[in-house]
Amino acid sequence: MHAILLRNWGDPSQLELAETPIPTPKAHQVLVKVHYAALNPVDYKIRKGRFKWFIRRPFPIILGLEASGTLVDDPARRVYVYTSRGFRMGCYAGYVAVDKDRVFELPDGIDLPIGAALAVAPVTALQALRDHGKVRAGSKVLINGASGSVGQCALQIALTMGAQVTAVSSGRNHQRLLQLGAHRVIDYQQTDFTLENNQYDLVLDCVSTRKFSECQPVLTPTGRYVNLMLRPIDLLYQRLHNVFSKQKFITFVMDYQQKDLAWICDQLLTGNLHLPIDELFPIEQIQAAHHKLESGRAIGKILIELP
Repeated sequence: MHAILLRNWGDPSQLELAETPIPTPKAHQVLVKVHYAALNPVDYKIRKGRFKWFIRRPFPIILGLEASGTLVDDPARRVYVYTSRGFRMGCYAGYVAVDKDRVFELPDGIDLPIGAALAVAPVTALQALRDHGKVRAGSKVLINGASGSVGQCALQIALTMGAQVTAVSSGRNHQRLLQLGAHRVIDYQQTDFTLENNQYDLVLDCVSTRKFSECQPVLTPTGRYVNLMLRPIDLLYQRLHNVFSKQKFITFVMDYQQKDLAWICDQLLTGNLHLPIDELFPIEQIQAAHHKLESGRAIGKILIELP
């Protein structure tokens, strides 16, 4: 099968298209023929070696956490797969063996490109708002990094919850965010939102460019700051700080839940949510796809298409 192999930690030149054997699924797994794989920021961070102490396996490594395709045993069944469990990956390949509980059947009306990116961006946004941000009707929400895939999903989901949303991004993306329904947009290159005389029930930092201490002045007395960049030091600080303050600091990793995938699909089918796709690359252009992913300038998800 075709697969993208990571030969060593480093830049995108370490990614190489090669032929490898088709994996053999274990008893608790199914074999999926991959049609599209979604790229996520964690992919390039793994590629650069940021998590090398946790990935105890020899090179070459096949990256990729989420994809869409069809079951080999039943090609009529179109599925989304999420392989992440203990830094398990493997979606940059023609076939992937996946734990049965990490396979979600796509409903009619969700095509395979959209179906490749159902969890990491939209479910992260949903859980950040609902579970950690405690967003309700009337909540004032600021989203830093609103033009990325998580940010755009968070903007739309917050609106379905009845929140008033302020979106922070570069000026070139403001029209897109206004079209999605943002009540106000801020160009971070022109205005520092932490110095404004506004307060928010939730500051959702999708790009982790602002510290909690910088955002505290613009949080309500019981406001929450949610950061999507999980670092061990933040987990320790979160536990200590949240005991003594009504303003909460939260960092988390998405919890894979099939009920949340079903909710996302319902929102897509009813038109309340549009999953942004930035660009679709053929598998041969994986290095270019990673360059764009790492640039931080993608407006939505980047996908690779498997032959």
